[in-house]
Amino acid sequence: MRAFILIAALAIGGTIPVAAAAQRPDSALVGSWSGRAEITVPWTAQRDLMIRVVVRDDGSVSGTIGDAQLAGARIFSDRTALGRALRLGREYVVEGTLSGPILRSEGVQRASVRMPLDLEHGTLVGDLQTSGAYEGPPSTLAFTASGIVLRRTPAIISLRSGAIPSPKQP
Repeated sequence: MRAFILIAALAIGGTIPVAAAAQRPDSALVGSWSGRAEITVPWTAQRDLMIRVVVRDDGSVSGTIGDAQLAGARIFSDRTALGRALRLGREYVVEGTLSGPILRSEGVQRASVRMPLDLEHGTLVGDLQTSGAYEGPPSTLAFTASGIVLRRTPAIISLRSGAIPSPKQP
């Protein structure tokens, strides 16, 4: 019986991801990404959501979720080796706070967001859920979207003086 308890404890302990602050992202994630998701809540008129994120090599993430600014966000692995072997959940997650309304035209505003994601063939795919309640009026409910598809976007060229070589003079 003790052996069973020990094995169960190790298995459960092996499913807890490492703290977000201690992780650096996979280099394949670093860069700019943009795309869309389908809004899955029935109480909005808008049915799709634009998402733009920039993943930095220190694990910090910035960007926009709809009309809201993503702030204080991090990306980290959301699975352990056991979770991966059992195909539980998604490989990565972005968590952060939101500043401003997600859907400005409909006044939908939430405090935080969680986006579980997988990297599949160079594309980030996943889902999105914000803070909020599971019951009650729409103004208090969690906002959700599924079918996230984010593709890598080209880096923006710096336009500061001297960044672009001037044409050679004859």
